[in-house]
Amino acid sequence: MSRKESSARRKMDKAMQTLAVDPKATQKGALERAGYAESTALSSSVQNTKTWKVLREEYFPDELIAKTHKNLLEARKIAHHIFPKDEDEAVIREVIESIPGARIISFSKDVSGKVCYFTVPDTLAQSKALDMAHKVAGTYAATKIRHEFNEFEQMSDEELMEIVKGNEHLLKRYASFIDKNESAQDV
Repeated sequence: MSRKESSARRKMDKAMQTLAVDPKATQKGALERAGYAESTALSSSVQNTKTWKVLREEYFPDELIAKTHKNLLEARKIAHHIFPKDEDEAVIREVIESIPGARIISFSKDVSGKVCYFTVPDTLAQSKALDMAHKVAGTYAATKIRHEFNEFEQMSDEELMEIVKGNEHLLKRYASFIDKNESAQDV
């Protein structure tokens, strides 16, 4: 391995270490902290190298990514609710179990009343994981906007002028709209 290749591998390794230990780190930020120029960090030139792919598999094996993603899709969070001191436990169970996906953990009593601790799906984490899964799988429907003016393309200038004659007021409104937008952009 040449000196240049060795230096590049050290930089990539440092970037991967940053990504592995800092959950808020971005790939761009990690590459810059490792010594890459911003332009290089923004491009995909580093990520397309064989070394980067080997290190990615070393630090983030596909099995780990799949397991973590599965955990996110099944994520839960702990919640609690305080009920009146004299509330019947059966009623509390009925209320909590009516919450979609809720699972009761325990009950306790304190000065403010009966406390029920339970878990519920962490919908924020699940939503983000689902969004990620769709992006990776490419299953989001592409947004397509198609403009077709075929009927006008086929018309002669005379035919177009005939259509315009009955709609001069629309042309004036359109011209006014264009003038307003152009003057707003100049500001």
